Amino acid sequence: AIADQGAVLCRSTIVTDAAQGTADPGEDRLSGYTLLDAGSLEAAALMVRGCPIFEIGGSIEVAELMAATMATGAGEQGCG
Repeated sequence: AIADQGAVLCRSTIVTDAAQGTADPGEDRLSGYTLLDAGSLEAAALMVRGCPIFEIGGSIEVAELMAATMATGAGEQGCG
């Protein structure tokens, strides 16, 4: 059910003002990502049970991807 093995994330920058291009160092809360092919958010949450990250006290945040259009940057149909 893995759609993309993902990657380890490095430093991040938070852009707070698109017009001015203001950027601040990020909190680096995420360490990586993996894309899963699941029928629902609940199904994806069940898929991550048993992940080795839990053995070292880590956690996993499961989120749904939203389709976006390039013209507006907004979701065509939103999440859910």
